[in-house]
Amino acid sequence: MLDKTGRLWHPSAPMSELPKAYEPQAVEAKWYAAWLEGKCFEADPSSSRDGYAIVIPPPNVTGILHLGHVLNNTIQDILARRARQQGKEVLWLPGTDHAGIATQAKVERELREKEKLTRRDLGRDAFLERVWDFKNKHGDIIINQLKRLGCSCDWSRERFTMDEAYTKWVSKVFVDLFKEGLIYRGKRMVNWCPVSLTALSDEEVTMTPQRSKLYTMKYELADAPGEFLEISTTRPETIMGDTAVAVNPKDPRFTKYIGRMVNRPFPQAQIPIIADEHVDIEFGTGALKITPAHDKADFEIGQRHQLPIIDILTPDAHINCPEAPEFHGLDRFVARKKAAAKLEEMGLLIKIDEYDNNVGYSERGGVPIEPRISMQWFLKYPCVQEAADAVATGEIKFRPERWAKTYAHWMENLQDWCISRQLWWGHQIPVWYRKDKLDALKSAESLDMQNFEAGDIHVGIEAPSDEGSWVRDEDVMDTWFSSWLWPFATMTDVGEESATLKKFYPTDDLVTGPDIIFFWVARMIMAGYRFAGGLPFKNVFFTTIIRDLQGRKMSKSLGNSPDPIDLMEKYGADGLRFGLMRIAPVGSDVRFDEASVEEGRNFANKLYNACRLRQMGGEGLHTLSDLTDLRPYHVNVLAKLDELSSDLERIYGDYRFGEIAQRLYEFLWNDFCDRFLEAVKLDLRETATPEAKAATLGVFDTVMSRYLQLLHPYMPHVTEELSARMGYLSAGEFLMEKTLPTEPVLATLSAAEISAAQSKAAAIYESAGRMRNLKAEYKVGSRKDVRFVIKAAPEWLAEESKVLSLLVGAKEIDIDSAYEAPKGTPAAITVVGEVYLPLDGLIDVAAEKIRLTKEIENIRIEVKKSEGKLGNASFVDRAPPEVVDQERARLEDWKTKLEQMGEMLAALS
Repeated sequence: MLDKTGRLWHPSAPMSELPKAYEPQAVEAKWYAAWLEGKCFEADPSSSRDGYAIVIPPPNVTGILHLGHVLNNTIQDILARRARQQGKEVLWLPGTDHAGIATQAKVERELREKEKLTRRDLGRDAFLERVWDFKNKHGDIIINQLKRLGCSCDWSRERFTMDEAYTKWVSKVFVDLFKEGLIYRGKRMVNWCPVSLTALSDEEVTMTPQRSKLYTMKYELADAPGEFLEISTTRPETIMGDTAVAVNPKDPRFTKYIGRMVNRPFPQAQIPIIADEHVDIEFGTGALKITPAHDKADFEIGQRHQLPIIDILTPDAHINCPEAPEFHGLDRFVARKKAAAKLEEMGLLIKIDEYDNNVGYSERGGVPIEPRISMQWFLKYPCVQEAADAVATGEIKFRPERWAKTYAHWMENLQDWCISRQLWWGHQIPVWYRKDKLDALKSAESLDMQNFEAGDIHVGIEAPSDEGSWVRDEDVMDTWFSSWLWPFATMTDVGEESATLKKFYPTDDLVTGPDIIFFWVARMIMAGYRFAGGLPFKNVFFTTIIRDLQGRKMSKSLGNSPDPIDLMEKYGADGLRFGLMRIAPVGSDVRFDEASVEEGRNFANKLYNACRLRQMGGEGLHTLSDLTDLRPYHVNVLAKLDELSSDLERIYGDYRFGEIAQRLYEFLWNDFCDRFLEAVKLDLRETATPEAKAATLGVFDTVMSRYLQLLHPYMPHVTEELSARMGYLSAGEFLMEKTLPTEPVLATLSAAEISAAQSKAAAIYESAGRMRNLKAEYKVGSRKDVRFVIKAAPEWLAEESKVLSLLVGAKEIDIDSAYEAPKGTPAAITVVGEVYLPLDGLIDVAAEKIRLTKEIENIRIEVKKSEGKLGNASFVDRAPPEVVDQERARLEDWKTKLEQMGEMLAALS
């Protein structure tokens, strides 16, 4: 491998000098290539090690990386890399989803815009060739972006839901479920997308709050000209499909009307007034127009009362009613306005009110769906009880746990799944109809096993032998009908005895979003029990939504959705990963701020510079052979490392990834750099004794080599780079494959010895902080020529006085139990004794007294203003509680500062 200078450089070479500046882009590209070349990501089913498996939620094959992907896949990579460190054989199985509606829509749009053609102009086969071309052109984009992020997937096993072997699984599952009587074809009311021109499942419909209009109109009674019945509706454009008016039988206002007829205004016809308990007495006038073809509730009422069904909308939601020529061919929303105007013209419109309601939108099409009666294929879910019990009993654990209730509620209220889609891109329904019975079969109210047994239809993985006598169903299956098989169908072919499946199924973890708990998670559990002999995974971790700082969802239209590739180019993949994970709380939405990614980059630089400091202290790896003669700072940082290792083990078990990132951050920044490295700087100087230097370098190498392992799952590239450059790896070894030690580094020291050393280190660090504050209070914070005197100090302090002096920034520290401080000498009580700061020659006492006096006067003014505010009943009663609380806190702060300034002035007097 060549480094950036073009020199041949082996990753496992002994300590090699680090360049002055860390360049993440070059380092990340180098190491990802090395991991691939070393086949570090590839799983071995024949391994004797315990298996760990996780399958990637397959992104859309034509998709591009967004921050949600970054969060989800970073967590998966953390889990996979952590499992490798625990000595497990890891399979992280990647792949992409064919995304039926989304992909077909992109190709159709391209056809329209570039060639002015539709898919039907091309024909099915030619159109599918175009889609495959599109997939082959764009399908690797998101995969390459995941590699740029550092994802350690086994790319040799990459799957695609339209692969031949996977398609065979999809067909087999359809055939098996059909023959069990769980799949049938029937005419039902479905959700219809007028843009994608296909049926949708309930889960693909997003209920959206909307400000609509409620129209109140009147229908004339047929047997009493001049007498009217008032009706409420949000959809006057469907009047042409009305076949009844319904009232609640318990509503006394309408008892006299039940059984009579009213005149539908256009096209004119008489329709009955019926009684049905479904009608909400409180809604509108209490009387509803019933349009069985265009509303689910109306359809059910129509079924109960055997009402005729009049479909007055085309598949793309235009009016189809030649009997009303002024509406025929109009878009549904244009027709709505025209219908209201027509009613007003006829004197039948009473009023229009603003009305807040929830409207179902097509998740993919982005337009209001249409309830539509259509011939579709449906599935009665298999293994429902097993799937419900798996989560209820904790056999499958949901994290956070609250999603288990959402899951249980859905499982208790299952509706048959509409699995057919009126698309061409996807897994075509494996059903063939006899040509000589095609018309009768297509118009049949339902199809099931009876038709199969009669020989009228063929249902199978392969086409019938005399294929020329048959016509295949044109519909394809819902994309989710293929992805619900993902955990096991990616590991084995149909009918194969798979070593991979035996080793890695069930998988250990699934990381996904709660928005697809019904689409995917629940269905995978049912499919796992039905087709793979048991649960598909043991843990499900639900990520949260990433929002901007204002709490808004990320979207291109708002301009608040940064491109992750741009962020990685600017801050590095490790910076993006670590920055995002630090702000990702469990169960709460992420408030994204680019500054957090910048902090991730800065953290990588901090780590890198600490290692450069170590290299400047001497070459060669130093080990610790004896722990008994270590200084308190040495033992303290080693103990903190052991504590970190133990904490991470526990926190990983709770899947609290943000807390892990914060602990890793705090250890390096605070415990290691701000305290330990500052305390041992004297040991790295040329004047240090060989023994002191060796001990400090040994502690550094011991801590850093272990810490880089702990940090590796979060920041894989920089940790691999530093482990190699620092000589922490054996020849040919990768950090990502190195087993994490479980024994504490201080295992040979007693608890009492560790506690004593830590107490001393803590006392030095705490006292140094108080002494620096004392310097700052008297405006000598930057002076290095100050002298401190300490009274009543413990005996051991004399040995550590040089370190304390270094940490404080003092020329000398005298330990003098007989010291009598002159009046006015600044002092502080610390855990190492009474500390005094003689000011002789350091400050102009007279000038300092004037400065303090002025500052005290200013603070008194602020205290008076704040007390005046809080003494004003009008302010306290009318201001928001948080504003009042803030003012009270300000007053306490001013009073505290006033007291401190007074003490300082008194000390100088």
